[in-house]
Amino acid sequence: MKCNITPSAEQGLIRSARQKAASEGTSLNKLFRSWIASYVSSGSSKQDYLDPMSRLGQARPGKTFNRKELNER
Repeated sequence: MKCNITPSAEQGLIRSARQKAASEGTSLNKLFRSWIASYVSSGSSKQDYLDPMSRLGQARPGKTFNRKELNER
């Protein structure tokens, strides 16, 4: 069963989005349905960031470097 919702945005933004969607051969409504399905099926944005970062051993967020380390090449 479909349910209606009413998103709100600036009138000019909606107009531009409708024009762009039409130029791409779709509708704003179809784009929104696609976006919401993608949003629901994706993991949490924080976890989507942390998973790849945990595999990068050389990345150490928050580490401060001393002058010698900064000048090493």
